[in-house]
Amino acid sequence: MFSAVGLRTVAVPIDFDKDLIDSGKGYDSGYYPKDTILFAVTQPRTEIDQIVYAPFDSKSTLKETQLNDPKVDAMIAKARAEGDETQRLQDYVDVQAYIAQQVYTIPIGGQYTFTMLQPTVQNYQVGSNGGEAVETYAKVWVKQ
Repeated sequence: MFSAVGLRTVAVPIDFDKDLIDSGKGYDSGYYPKDTILFAVTQPRTEIDQIVYAPFDSKSTLKETQLNDPKVDAMIAKARAEGDETQRLQDYVDVQAYIAQQVYTIPIGGQYTFTMLQPTVQNYQVGSNGGEAVETYAKVWVKQ
């Protein structure tokens, strides 16, 4: 898909501790070469501020991007300070629309998951990575 639009791609496996984490200075915190597209599993985020601030604000220590856009920072700061929930929601919608218009990230789908279960495992259903505890494990039981 990337090569179809003229991008050269090379898959590069990295070491989790040394490269991805690296005491807060790794790929997971946005420290990687500018010509790199990082494809990695991220920690679940459940609130709109976590979803927008963490990856896109230049002051975030949890960002996977190297984005430094003062307009994005100002829009996020405005949304974070808003007390009215309806206006706060609209502010975050505006931030996401602006980010999408700039094409700062290329959203891609998830990955295939293969799960093998013993016949005694009952009511198992696949859940999302972030909601696995309630979507999968809260409902599963073992038949004796």
